[in-house]
Amino acid sequence: MRSSTTTSALRLLAFLAVVAALHAGRPFLVPICMAGLLALLLGPLVSGFQRRLGLPRIPAVLGSITFATALLVLLGWFLVREGTVLAEELPAYRENFQQRVAALRGMTKPIADVSTKIEDVKRDVEAAASEPEEPSESGDATAAQPASPAREVPAPEPEPEPQVAPVEPTLMERISPFLESIATLGAVLILALFLLIYAPSLRDRIVQVLGPGNLSITTQALDEATGRVSSYLFTTLMLNAAYGIPVGIGLHWIGLPGAIFFGLAATLLRFIPYVGPWTGAALPILFSLAVFPTWGPTLSILGLFLVLELITENVIEPLLYGKSSGLSTFAVLVAAFFWAWLWGGPGLVLAVPLTLCLAVAGRYVPELSFLHVLLAADPSREHHTHFFRRIMAFDGDGARRLAARHVEERGPVGLLDDVVLPALALAEQERRAGTVDASRQRFLHGEMRRLLDGVLVESSTDADAGRERATLRGSRRIAIVPSDAAGDGLAARALGQLVARQEPGTVVLSPRRLVAEHVAELTEMDPSLLVVVALPPGGAERSSGLLKRLRARFPNTRLVLLAWSRTNIEPEPGADPPELADRVVHTAAEALAAVRPASSREPVAHLP
Repeated sequence: MRSSTTTSALRLLAFLAVVAALHAGRPFLVPICMAGLLALLLGPLVSGFQRRLGLPRIPAVLGSITFATALLVLLGWFLVREGTVLAEELPAYRENFQQRVAALRGMTKPIADVSTKIEDVKRDVEAAASEPEEPSESGDATAAQPASPAREVPAPEPEPEPQVAPVEPTLMERISPFLESIATLGAVLILALFLLIYAPSLRDRIVQVLGPGNLSITTQALDEATGRVSSYLFTTLMLNAAYGIPVGIGLHWIGLPGAIFFGLAATLLRFIPYVGPWTGAALPILFSLAVFPTWGPTLSILGLFLVLELITENVIEPLLYGKSSGLSTFAVLVAAFFWAWLWGGPGLVLAVPLTLCLAVAGRYVPELSFLHVLLAADPSREHHTHFFRRIMAFDGDGARRLAARHVEERGPVGLLDDVVLPALALAEQERRAGTVDASRQRFLHGEMRRLLDGVLVESSTDADAGRERATLRGSRRIAIVPSDAAGDGLAARALGQLVARQEPGTVVLSPRRLVAEHVAELTEMDPSLLVVVALPPGGAERSSGLLKRLRARFPNTRLVLLAWSRTNIEPEPGADPPELADRVVHTAAEALAAVRPASSREPVAHLP
């Protein structure tokens, strides 16, 4: 009990120390975080310059930074110019604004009168309660006699204070906030420049520092964090830009001066979660109170923003974002409050990206798993990690129960895509990193075989019978060929069970054979469709040689590559990708779609 209390106290102290360090390091950390966001946002542009224009990395980075700087300067100049023009026009609308304020006071006058009467009654009650009691008749007579009035001493008149002329601020004091903003922006651009130039080297250094004993998991976590933040930023940029266009058009149609200014302001303010959209709506609504003499345009502007927000939040955002953020709504709200309290306005802009990074850290770091549970939109979706952890704890029954529940919810194809293939890829990563011993690796493969036989296989026959029926009936002969890894063999076995439900006589080759043995066996079989299975990491390297041999031996046979996740074949210089594979798929569902459905249904035959 004392040990757990001490641990909780130490964790609380560590949390407070981290918060204090973040608060104290705000001048240093905010520009770095802003530069990181800008680098992630410009990363696709740099890649586009390199890939499409053939530019080296440094010129591509310089071009991207120049483009971003010019865009920021142009936006700042336009906002300052239009804002100055609107501010100069405000005195012309003073009388109209005063009339509108008077009308609002008239509308709220009944409420003010009721409040005044309540305050009067409250004062009367307090005065009655504070009156002194009447003295009793039996009291001392001298007590009833009034005391003689004391002589009043006139108070000395205060001496007039000398008038101090107001000190005019110097030019440096006036422009210092502007210079600070320019300096911060320059620091952000310079940091983003170096982050983009040295991105590969920095990535390798971060991986070596954070995960020297677990490079695969650290690399995967870093890639997921940068990918999710980059996807979120790009989607938000496109959505906000599209949001500002109807705002500007609608305000111009209503007749509000500075419609483009308010549309651009609404676009920029939407980068601030929760507070930004309504601030962008409040600016034109308040300005319309001074411009228009009637309530119609103001109500029209309010209706415009209400309609746009309803459509954006309920239709467009769910379609565009999808799983790009993966944060719960409550987590985003709490994060906005926390980072705004910690870093002010910049904290609001950084709230979602920083919270995304914390959620990814909670997913991959066991000590921080509570962050993933608290912040993720649906932490139960990470079924393969739960399955893998139970296998690593030798909890085969728990792993099978989880798989059975997933089959009931998503079906066999969902089990393969959500649990089996990701768990096998994760196991291969851990094996390469040396963090999984041989006993757990064997237990994982054994449990996976039992899982596939118990969940995916409806009936069993030997390989020879399956091949014989396929030959006699003249159906298409489909061969599923794994690469040399053990995980590829299990993935091919699972895929074969699903393909056999569509195509009779499907044959799964053994992963323990050499490429030459695969080619010899397939030559005897003469298949009409070949499916090669390769899981990360290293799937592209393993399958490249196999695909070349198969393509050379079977030039007229359709060849499909299941490169799960983002694994793909990198063709040799000058080679045409279709020469390696006619189609590359990345999920079991896509692999099944690549196989033409058939009405017959037979069990799969496994070659020893």
